[in-house]
Amino acid sequence: MAEFAPSRARRTTTASARKRQPWWRQRWLQASLGVAVVYAASRLAFDGLSAWPFAVGGAAALAVVVAVARFRQDRHDSRSLGVPPAELPRLERYLRRRSVPETPADRQALLHMARLRERRTRRARVWAFPLMAALWLALGVLFLVLGRVAASVGFLAAGALVLLVAVGLHRWELRRMAAFREELEAGVRSADGEATGSANGTGRRTGGGA
Repeated sequence: MAEFAPSRARRTTTASARKRQPWWRQRWLQASLGVAVVYAASRLAFDGLSAWPFAVGGAAALAVVVAVARFRQDRHDSRSLGVPPAELPRLERYLRRRSVPETPADRQALLHMARLRERRTRRARVWAFPLMAALWLALGVLFLVLGRVAASVGFLAAGALVLLVAVGLHRWELRRMAAFREELEAGVRSADGEATGSANGTGRRTGGGA
């Protein structure tokens, strides 16, 4: 699909919005800090406060990995959609709220983003769920080998519950994304049809008056 080039007015608005955006609202920073906090809290809850060096070190390493992955994803999405990276949060708000933009350019960009997100979500289940299951199983076996039976049982039970919830949420989100994508496609086709009909009508009137 062809990329969508932003207009000069949109670039100007995006540049001013980027200047006003606080550093703590950067998407890569929020994602990395969120994952780091969850990891550190989980590690301290199971291993105790004495394990804080390992919790902090692991959280820092995980935060770097998540930040780099999120930055690369935003850059890829920006190139695929043909919009500046600062425009991605605005389009994602439309996608999250399932609302249709007013301008044709935004509708086209949002449709492309919806297709991109749907493909990515479908591909993620190929590796995400097996990796999640393997991780929880490995942790459970590790605690069992170390003689911590209660922690092992807790990890395995929590892992099974999280996996079941994740699969259900994944299927639900895919259905929502597919329905919204179909709605966007219908709206874009309708707008294109109206534009084509209007152009044909103008051409016939011009030809008839000549």
